[in-house]
Amino acid sequence: MATFSLSISSHYVPTWGPYEACREILQNACDSQQDGHPMHISHDPRAGILSITNQGVSLDRSVWLLGISSKAAGGYRGQHGEGLALGILALVRSGRSCRIVNNDEDWTPSLQESRAFPGQKLLTIATRKRRSPTGNFSVQIQCNAEEWAEYRESFLDLKPSIARLQTGDTDILTDASERGRCYVQGILVETKSDLAAGYNFNAASTDRDRRMINAFDFDYYCAHAWANATRDGLLTPEQLLDLLEGGTGDSKGLGERSIPASVVHDVAAAYTLLHGQQAIPVASYAEVNDAGHLGRIGLISTPALCGFFSSHPHLSLTKVRQQRRSEVCNTYSLSQLSATEHQIRQQGLALVERASAELGFDPVHHRMEIVDFHSTEILGLHCRDDASGTTTIRIARRALSSLEEFLRVLVHDLAHDRGGDGDVRHQRAESRIFSRIIASTLNSRSRSAALASLACSRAAA
Repeated sequence: MATFSLSISSHYVPTWGPYEACREILQNACDSQQDGHPMHISHDPRAGILSITNQGVSLDRSVWLLGISSKAAGGYRGQHGEGLALGILALVRSGRSCRIVNNDEDWTPSLQESRAFPGQKLLTIATRKRRSPTGNFSVQIQCNAEEWAEYRESFLDLKPSIARLQTGDTDILTDASERGRCYVQGILVETKSDLAAGYNFNAASTDRDRRMINAFDFDYYCAHAWANATRDGLLTPEQLLDLLEGGTGDSKGLGERSIPASVVHDVAAAYTLLHGQQAIPVASYAEVNDAGHLGRIGLISTPALCGFFSSHPHLSLTKVRQQRRSEVCNTYSLSQLSATEHQIRQQGLALVERASAELGFDPVHHRMEIVDFHSTEILGLHCRDDASGTTTIRIARRALSSLEEFLRVLVHDLAHDRGGDGDVRHQRAESRIFSRIIASTLNSRSRSAALASLACSRAAA
């Protein structure tokens, strides 16, 4: 019989016990099965022995070295290369017997006094050659029936009949018994009381102690699981709406993430059908009043639902406010303008048309409207009809108070032909139009001065 010791203190991973040990050994067995080595699990209630076996497996002793792993590339439950060693350490430290059959060797772990490190006990493996190889790798653990009944509930692979919706990175567990239970790659990590379903996160990673993934990742994976399930027809829009209106912990991310527009559209239709055309979700009684001023019926809703519709043109209070601000309440014909306003319009339009034509802009006069906006803060608006590709430039009548004000507003909105506010193309277009207007005005004044001088010379002669 030969022995070797691992330089791992017996006090390492002090919070680990028999459950964590079984978890690590079972996850290794599941990963091995994933690689084509069938897993067999049996429990002898009389002897109190749990046996976990993979067929066709023979491991090298190097598996006891921390960091040695073939699973770091991903797709496996274990990735740190230390689960077997630390799991066995936790078992023997808690006084549980354990025996490992590795094809043609028996490995028996124990804690032994270290000669190299006086006063320290190290995990030590006693090895013995078997007379006849088994062709398998098997771990036999002391574990009573009650413990095994509890442990097996933490592994989805041992509960194949659990109903679930597979959405890619995340499975939504719809079985009532799994509500609030959160797994990572089939291993239970945490139970949350405020969830509408259970989850198995296939793409998430955890630390060695199998703590829950961070809150951002949890919200992200939940949100996309529900959105993808709705998009793919696994759930109805009404079911997603129920989740959002319920305000459970797994709905939070849906109000903060980028959700496919088709899903938002379908859920919006379900919301309108349920609550009526005038209904709009709001966050407070103050917003109920705001909605009423806009001709809508505000329904106090969960933050998730309000966030979910934050970009929807008809179900976002912010969007409805913006639309109302830019709505036109009056459009004026030329005959309705005063003589001064008409003169300012004609002078400004002539200057802008001349300058913009030189720069390749479309004519302005046929697409400009003089209006009153609902909001007194808006002086001009560049409106584009995506269906026809046409644009309209709406100028507030108040901008006709002076030629300078009219030019400032008209040039700014005409420049939107090239880009939006903050876009360098818009800024460049605005500057170039004004430069042409200034140059044109200076040239016109020079010509006028020259003609006046010529007239004076002729008169003197």
